[in-house]
Amino acid sequence: MKNKAAFTALVCALLVGLGAMVFTDPSLAQIKKKKKKKHKSSITLAPPSNFSPTMTGAPGTVKYYFFPNDTGITWKLRTIQVLINQEGKLVRADTVFSESRVIENDRFSLQRLPLMVTSDTSYRIGGIGARSESVFYVDDSVAMTVFNNSVVGEGNSIFLVAPVKITNAWHEKSDDTTITAVAGIVDSIVTPLGRFDSVLVTITQQEYSDMRKYYAHGRGIIKTVFRSVGPGGRGLVVITMEMVEFKKPGWN
Repeated sequence: MKNKAAFTALVCALLVGLGAMVFTDPSLAQIKKKKKKKHKSSITLAPPSNFSPTMTGAPGTVKYYFFPNDTGITWKLRTIQVLINQEGKLVRADTVFSESRVIENDRFSLQRLPLMVTSDTSYRIGGIGARSESVFYVDDSVAMTVFNNSVVGEGNSIFLVAPVKITNAWHEKSDDTTITAVAGIVDSIVTPLGRFDSVLVTITQQEYSDMRKYYAHGRGIIKTVFRSVGPGGRGLVVITMEMVEFKKPGWN
């Protein structure tokens, strides 16, 4: 009787364990759900923006977290790229600085939507700067780069899309299969500019690469961290960008 009771208890334990696996193992959960209904994704793709702009910049909106568009605002970013070998030793390091200044906030797209324009310079210490220009469209629902003066151009790249909440996701480019998603809001991030609270984090993953962007109210992107395997699939490449200066006209 004791052996039979022990065997029964073992069978019950196995059944309970198997039931837990069905609900915790994604592959088994998918197999079970395929018989009844399609598997529901854990993220939700945001619908295309209708570009009917409101620009309140209210807490929780896209504009709240993106670069401000006041003419004359400047910021400097420092990008450090390192290559680490399989033994964990630093093989190569490179540092590049980039400075941006808002020069226009009243340019219009082909769709008669207001655009923000920055003048950009990138350089290495002691080197000659390379100049360029960036154009952005930003409202409460979407933030994106703009090429050829059109907000619906295929070359545009999307940074953020409303609603700004966990599981919201989007394609950075219309012809790209890579998805960026809101990962959450962290309590604080420390950068060379100081501590920022309630920082929005997005994540983009593709094969063996991972990009995380950190957005702070009134500053925009204050930090990014990109990780990928090194050349030939060996070692690790880490590229870290941080905002190191921010100036607004009228500030001391």
